[in-house]
Amino acid sequence: MPTHAQDSEESIRQLIDLFWLLRTLVLETNQAMDSLRLPHVENMKIKTRDLEGSSEITDLRSFFS
Repeated sequence: MPTHAQDSEESIRQLIDLFWLLRTLVLETNQAMDSLRLPHVENMKIKTRDLEGSSEITDLRSFFS
């Protein structure tokens, strides 16, 4: 029959396992977001260049560089 200390130890181990899983999922999510970010930025730049008035915006950017 398990003692209270054994139950507590098992609960702590389960909690650590859950935190490790959470850490792993967060890292994988960040990697996926990073891999999608650059193509998205490039696609948005291309779409913006095609919009009316984009040349005026480009001219304004030179003042802030």
